[in-house]
Amino acid sequence: MVAHKILVVDDEAFIADMSRIALGDIGHDVFCAYSGEQAVEMAMESHFDLAIVDAMLPGMSGMETFDMLRQTDPGIIGVLVTGHANKDMVVEAMNKGISRVLEKPLEAKELVKVVREALSLARLREEKIA
Repeated sequence: MVAHKILVVDDEAFIADMSRIALGDIGHDVFCAYSGEQAVEMAMESHFDLAIVDAMLPGMSGMETFDMLRQTDPGIIGVLVTGHANKDMVVEAMNKGISRVLEKPLEAKELVKVVREALSLARLREEKIA
């Protein structure tokens, strides 16, 4: 398996740490940001293959954060995490390029599965384009 650089953006340290450990255990390089602003700063200094972004962040929302990450790196893959998913949010997320929406509470097993699927789909798209 290829190691990917993953950015986890969540103001809840427990969720950020759980995500870092679960994805690190399967070989990915995982970095945590605790606000949208911090995530954007990190993305300006380093390339990330995938961002897992909480919808409800202090200051800038998760959608706004992903928009800014996309401006920095148009190829970044997004997974939105929320405790309050609804149809409109899912549609908006998909329109902004988010590949999946996950509901809290997060389970490590489900997170790993979704990340693997998102990275596989992105790889297939790249191969198709090439």
